[in-house]
Amino acid sequence: MVESGLKEGRFTYITIFPIVTFKTKYMIVYIIKLHHKANDLSFRTNSLNIKV
Repeated sequence: MVESGLKEGRFTYITIFPIVTFKTKYMIVYIIKLHHKANDLSFRTNSLNIKV
C-alpha cells in the first residue's frame, strides 16, 4: 500500500495465494484450463486498476 500525506492510501498490487487440492494427478490439466477460464471471466480481477 502506498500512503499519501493525508493518511490516505491505495494498493499498487495484490498477491493472492489460493490453496488447491488434487484428488488425482490427472486433474491437473483440467484445473489449469479451469483456472485460465476463471481468470478471463473474473469480475474482481478484471475490474481492478492494479496488477493482481
